[in-house]
Amino acid sequence: MERRTPFEVHSRLTRINLFVSKDITSRITLGAGITYNYLTTKYISGGQPVSLMDILPLDADIEGLYHSIRPLYHLSNTYNSDRSANNKTWLGIRVSFLYRLPLWSNND
Repeated sequence: MERRTPFEVHSRLTRINLFVSKDITSRITLGAGITYNYLTTKYISGGQPVSLMDILPLDADIEGLYHSIRPLYHLSNTYNSDRSANNKTWLGIRVSFLYRLPLWSNND
């Protein structure tokens, strides 16, 4: 049985960063840190929360087809096709290289 009901996916990503940086020269800064990510996803049809198993074809690979962000791994994933929302958490890394262009002289 095939079901085709229009629906919306609302996602909210919250990030907490722990970041350190070091000036290598007066113009070059290197930085690195870890990021804790918390993604909340809600499924809505007709303005009401709805579970995906109620509106998609029975054989649909829901997690494979409908995702906002697909991290390589999860610390937690509360996804269940009979729920109208889920939460995913994971850790990431952040690395930066900053070069300051000499647009203005410090002597002015």
